[in-house]
Amino acid sequence: MRLVTVIDDFQQELIEQMIRGNRRIKQKDITLKLEAYEERVGHIVNPLGFRKVCTRWVPRKLTGEINADRVRILRGILGCFEVGNFYVG
Repeated sequence: MRLVTVIDDFQQELIEQMIRGNRRIKQKDITLKLEAYEERVGHIVNPLGFRKVCTRWVPRKLTGEINADRVRILRGILGCFEVGNFYVG
């Protein structure tokens, strides 16, 4: 079996679908499914905007919706501290 050394747009989309479908997929599993070199898959994953954090692939940049949710939650927490409704135990 000869491994693939060139990755085209179709395989790039396939890698992105694999990661979005299973955030815990290993890079080695992707290489086995595509029959490609692990190094090549790594070169594709980085420009897609993913990185591995605690065994899970996460986007490098937050979407506007995720960022807005984080701001809303943190403002609520900050409001609790300003009113004095907090407990540190």
